[in-house]
Amino acid sequence: MRKILSEFHPKTLNEAKLQLKRIHHKVERERIYFQNTYDKETQHGTLTKQQQRWQKRVGKALSE
Repeated sequence: MRKILSEFHPKTLNEAKLQLKRIHHKVERERIYFQNTYDKETQHGTLTKQQQRWQKRVGKALSE
């Protein structure tokens, strides 16, 4: 997300709206993908070992 926003330099209001809409759609697709993958791999958070792996994965992603 930081990388995407660091490249955000619209010249007009309409360009900003268009770019933000594209960013939103991209981030939302990624969120849905990760949520579905998480739910499948952890059986909706009920598998302890898989849950711990996901916690590390998310922690790493947030620190980048």
